[in-house]
Amino acid sequence: MTSINTLLLRRIKMFAELTESEISSIINAPENGVEEFQTKDNIFLEGHTGEHMYVVLHGVVEIYVSGDFSDAHGKRDTCIATMREGEYFGETAALQEGTARRTATARAASPCTVFRIRSEEHTSELQSHVRISYAVFCLK
Repeated sequence: MTSINTLLLRRIKMFAELTESEISSIINAPENGVEEFQTKDNIFLEGHTGEHMYVVLHGVVEIYVSGDFSDAHGKRDTCIATMREGEYFGETAALQEGTARRTATARAASPCTVFRIRSEEHTSELQSHVRISYAVFCLK
């Protein structure tokens, strides 16, 4: 199983100014963790309620939206983004504390490993960590 270190999170803009201790508290929160997916596995689906955001540790994740594009094979989804190591996705729904629906589907384009950050755990932590709260606010 892959582990996550503070250096990877520090490369992400929203975490860049946090202390080692603050980043460690995010990494070690019990609701956060590392997940592995195989090629073509869905990480989350468009329209579902979002509780987590994700950071790519290894591999490639593609973000799709349902499209009106049709061909001989029927309706097709459109890939709108490709996420690689150190990039994050799923923050839009997750940062709205589980009240928003996912606006896209995230799918593994290769075997991949991601770090999952649960919004509720992150939000309760934010109430006592002003610097983490500011970092997440800058994302919105």
